[in-house]
Order: sequence, then C-alpha cells, then structure tokens
Amino acid sequence: MLRPAYFIALSLLLARSSALRGKHRALPAFIAVPELTAGFDLLYEQKFAEAREAFASWESRNPEDPFGEVAVAASYLFEELYLQGVLTSDFFLNEKKFLHGIDGRPDPERMGHFREALAQASQLAENARKPTRMTARLSLP
Repeated sequence: MLRPAYFIALSLLLARSSALRGKHRALPAFIAVPELTAGFDLLYEQKFAEAREAFASWESRNPEDPFGEVAVAASYLFEELYLQGVLTSDFFLNEKKFLHGIDGRPDPERMGHFREALAQASQLAENARKPTRMTARLSLP
C-alpha cells in the first residue's frame, strides 16, 4: 500500500526546494516555467515518460535546482497512483478502497526511482542551503 509518508515527503521537498532560496520569487514554484508547465500538463494527460523527459530537459539546464528532481519524483508517484486506480472516481466511491487503501503493492522498480529522485532532490536542497566558501568569505565582517 502507498503510505501517506510518500505524499508528505514529496510535499515537504517541494516546499523546501522553494523556500531554501529565500526571497527570490523567480523560482519554478512561483512562476510559470513553460517546460515545467508542459511536463505537468503531460502528467495530467497520463503521459508519464514524456513528462519525465520534459523535467529532465529543464533539469539539465538547472542542475543545482532540486525542483527538477522533485518533479521527476512526482511523475513516478502519479504514475503509480494512476496504475493503482487511485486517480479515478471509482476509488473514492468504493468505501473499502477509499478507507483502507489500494490492494496489492506498488511496483518496486517505480518506487525505487521515486525514492532515488526524492533522495537526489533532498541532497540538492541541502547543498543549496550550505554556504559556499566564497559566500562564507564575503559574509565575514
């Protein structure tokens, strides 16, 4: 069964990746980035591999930004939710499934990719939080 912890982890990483850069508002979480918007549109259309390609393309030009990996993680999570039938009204109308979760287990390979993307996003966010040596020297009195 997909655990709520996955949803919480993804939400926290989205918030953390955006909040780490302080008052800058020209960030993926605050502006419309055409490539990311196209990727999320592809997720909505259930074209998960194509969405990951869009996210990877953006990520290749923004390698230090954790948002790309968070978007990739989201694509794996939403693909799994789709395949498990969670993104349908039937899931919410079936009291047993809605209250007790999905039957079976998530695909281990897909969830492995999901966890890898979350770990990479977390590492990138942590790296962005740490001051570089140059920044540390510039901020000394």
